[in-house]
Amino acid sequence: MQMRLKSDFTEQRNRDILSAYKKILATHDVKLHKDAIRLTINSSAARFYVSAESAAKTLNRIRSGDNLSEIKQHRREMFNELYKRYLECKRTYEFHDKSLSYICTFIVEEPAPKFYLTIATALKLFKAQQKKDICRSLRYY
Repeated sequence: MQMRLKSDFTEQRNRDILSAYKKILATHDVKLHKDAIRLTINSSAARFYVSAESAAKTLNRIRSGDNLSEIKQHRREMFNELYKRYLECKRTYEFHDKSLSYICTFIVEEPAPKFYLTIATALKLFKAQQKKDICRSLRYY
């Protein structure tokens, strides 16, 4: 499996969250922008936006008893969900004798229950995307 850079995940996450945002707007009667963003960041995501290498390092810390107290809450939630999935995989015949790193290559690609972003981060992301869209549209004039 080819190693992916953080920027690959950022671009994919940004595309995916904008797509999810448009779906929320199309399917929900949302009055406030922040409410639409809250629904969006709590909607399911196509994958966990973290590399298998980073996940393996962090899950190994959890296995060693680290509570990840220095990591932001939303990221800690993501790693705890990944750890839960790792333990589920270890109980299966297919993965019972496989390494943490090996299992992480699969579980980070699974659909995630949410985007694991704060509202503030999502707002910044949407504002940056609006600027890109404006600049792109100005090039054609």
